[in-house]
Amino acid sequence: MRDANELLKELGQKYVNSPRNWRVYFSVSRSYPTLLVGNSENSWLIKFESLYRVNPPGLGIELGEPLRNDSGKYDFGLRPISKELVSKLATNGFNEGIIKRILKQDPVGSVNEGNYLLGPYYKIGLKFLSENQVRLERKLEKELSKLLSRKYPTNI
Repeated sequence: MRDANELLKELGQKYVNSPRNWRVYFSVSRSYPTLLVGNSENSWLIKFESLYRVNPPGLGIELGEPLRNDSGKYDFGLRPISKELVSKLATNGFNEGIIKRILKQDPVGSVNEGNYLLGPYYKIGLKFLSENQVRLERKLEKELSKLLSRKYPTNI
């Protein structure tokens, strides 16, 4: 198990080096918010104390296997957005056509000048995890509870 923020930095570098075929799922159905991050080679499960804090305490673990194929979904990543499209968004807001137009672009690994959209993130339950991954997810949750108990002891 590793510190979640350190793991996210490492995954960010992996993404920069190879920005295709990434997926990011999140779930808030258990005690702690959970991210499932993966590409075509591997996947990682990450739990945080909260989604609403900057750099919240958390733990992550490598699952050692790629995510299951979920064809039809768009790759996660950074996509450039033209000034023209930014103007349309400011005027009309997001709609399905604009979102599809953006998501059909291949993700890029680095940011230059301009505007970018990051995503998509898919909200899911963790039902599609394998039996081994479920076991690791429970262990991760237990270890995060221990970490938070040490970090924030209560005086009753």
